[in-house]
Amino acid sequence: MKNLLLFSFFVTLIMSQSSCLKDRCESSKTYISYAPIYKTPTELRSEVVKMEAAREIKNPGKIYSYDRYLLVNELREGLHIIDNQNPSSPVSIGFLKIGGNQDMAVKGNILYADNYIDLLAIDLTNITSPQVVKRREDAFQPLAKDATRGYLVGYSQEKVSVPCNSPISYYEGEKFFLSESVFLSDNSNFGSSASGTSVSVPAGIGGSQARFTLYNNYLYAVDNRDLRTFNIETLANPYLVSTTTVGWNIETIFPYKDKLFIGSATGMFIYDNAVPTAPKFLSQFTHARACDPVYATDTRAYVTLHQGTNCGGSVDALDVIDISNLSAPKLLRSYSMYSPKGLAVTNNKLYLCDDGLKVFDISNDLTIDDHKLSHLKGFDSYDVIHLASKNVLLVVGKDGLYQYDSSNPSDLKQLSKIGVAR
Repeated sequence: MKNLLLFSFFVTLIMSQSSCLKDRCESSKTYISYAPIYKTPTELRSEVVKMEAAREIKNPGKIYSYDRYLLVNELREGLHIIDNQNPSSPVSIGFLKIGGNQDMAVKGNILYADNYIDLLAIDLTNITSPQVVKRREDAFQPLAKDATRGYLVGYSQEKVSVPCNSPISYYEGEKFFLSESVFLSDNSNFGSSASGTSVSVPAGIGGSQARFTLYNNYLYAVDNRDLRTFNIETLANPYLVSTTTVGWNIETIFPYKDKLFIGSATGMFIYDNAVPTAPKFLSQFTHARACDPVYATDTRAYVTLHQGTNCGGSVDALDVIDISNLSAPKLLRSYSMYSPKGLAVTNNKLYLCDDGLKVFDISNDLTIDDHKLSHLKGFDSYDVIHLASKNVLLVVGKDGLYQYDSSNPSDLKQLSKIGVAR
């Protein structure tokens, strides 16, 4: 069954652990129960995309900076729209309900967002009343499809108690049960959309955990294996022009000039985007299996690898890769880290989500670990955006969205925090 592939990482997790049963079991332990949720095409498209009253953030995903606004994804539910004209005092405007949403990008006044398997173009001209102006049906591959129940759109989760001598995981029909003691949650896969440059119409700015990205008159989106190219020359009328198979376990996409850097669980792919409708494979850099956000500059690619996720692997590191020859990327050095995720690079400064947030001077990237400028602890971050022109650093984590004054990277000052509802 196709949806079982979604839990392939559990198999790796289970095989990597051993369990022993006690002769006597007199207590219980907590499991997480996962039950598949299906929706028919009619059900998916009958859900109204609309602006609702502002609400607290519960399960933050991607962040996106657009004009004076911040968009914060509520995983698979929609977007919190926040007026961030004053980063010290952000004001929530409302919540844009979009079922199944995880990704977004903005160009001009048009928001591009996934709505389960469809691509929506949403007019933000009136930010308090966004309007869907185009729906491209079946723009993306579903997680799985059942002939009678429709598309698999996610899994409901429930905590249950079971005898302590139960196995660490098991199935009951379509339900999957995993002991909470070995469950490794990770929101970094939902990260933040990165945006490329535009020759005429301004685009938003995102981070390193991208699955959507913009380049000139095109929107690019990656799923588990494919790169899809949408023409957005007419902003309100996106349409698919090509699909390129990249590989398996694709996670992120990052644009730099006319190149696309695509991160997977096993490596980084580099594509030439000089012909935007037909990205051309240049090379692949292979690394140990791990989740893989990428950030690129003229001659370097910075890649973070972290374990304890559905990507598998056992590496926590920052890799520095020489890409001066794009056809032959070469590892310069790998730095051991705690559990690095999202990252951003500006003016020889590396902002890294790792055990909170770390800032490094990377003027000499062979001695990065000797030049740590600051380290903010006490929160679990997974993506970062640096608005260099405003000296504002946006950091999203499991407990909320933080903003910092970055004018002195050695002494970051917190401007504000939007916490997560408990």
